[in-house]
Amino acid sequence: MHPIGRGELVQVQLAFLAAIGMQLTLNDDLAVGPHVAIAIFEVLLLIAVSITAPTRHNTSTHVHKFLALLLIGIVSLINTISLILVIGALLNGDNVAGAELLLSALAIYATNVVVFSIWYWEIDSPGLTGLRRKTNEMDFIFNQQRMNTPGVKSWKPTYFDYLYLSFTNATNFAPAETKPLSHTAKGLMMVQVIISLFTLALVAARAISTLT
Repeated sequence: MHPIGRGELVQVQLAFLAAIGMQLTLNDDLAVGPHVAIAIFEVLLLIAVSITAPTRHNTSTHVHKFLALLLIGIVSLINTISLILVIGALLNGDNVAGAELLLSALAIYATNVVVFSIWYWEIDSPGLTGLRRKTNEMDFIFNQQRMNTPGVKSWKPTYFDYLYLSFTNATNFAPAETKPLSHTAKGLMMVQVIISLFTLALVAARAISTLT
């Protein structure tokens, strides 16, 4: 288990802010509940997670771990429900402009990439919670970890590597080079592909067709 630096935590915090910001771009008819209030609650959760981050490696501290998982779970759930609302608007013929449907689809897709990059980072490294099931357990294996070259033998993935993994999985419906090892990793990747498939193949295609 490798330590998480302050710079990496800042990257994840910025990723969360980007995901929350993209949720705010959704049309009111395609957003979940009072989305401004929900976004404020997510930001407050992010602040709480940031404040309690120094204790994340303390196994006796449960508050930070609960807040971190709650934050990731809420952002994931909101994005999934937004996708369902967009699909419902398309199937029911709701009076939502094609441009708004397209922008909503792009926002959901981008949020999907960000959210699952954080999930991958969380399960394969100490992540926000500071948890690992076993110190020698791996959920993903990267190319650098399979090399015997002295210069890369001690290489460890950072959050950006998981962001790249999430982007390739959401775009190609398969990782470019990284291999999932655990059932948890494979399950998360399957869920991400399903969300991405509906977003790109159904929602975006139908939204574009309304513009022609």
